[in-house]
Amino acid sequence: GASFPGIGFFTAKYLSVLGFRVILLCRDLEKGEAARLKILEDDNFASVRVVIGDLSHLDMIKKQIVPEIIEEAEGTW
Repeated sequence: GASFPGIGFFTAKYLSVLGFRVILLCRDLEKGEAARLKILEDDNFASVRVVIGDLSHLDMIKKQIVPEIIEEAEGTW
């Protein structure tokens, strides 16, 4: 996950600084948005999106999370 100030957050932040488009997979929209804004605060050219989901639910991964990530990766953002 990308909760602030965890390892996921700092990994996402580092990857964004390197120029990667970053997708933050978060269970909580408010926390995910806060992490996204913190990354943008330090690098306003970063490309960061928040996708809501819970990796502990296999059905959610297949039906919601994977399609959203594929859609994001295909350049719709």
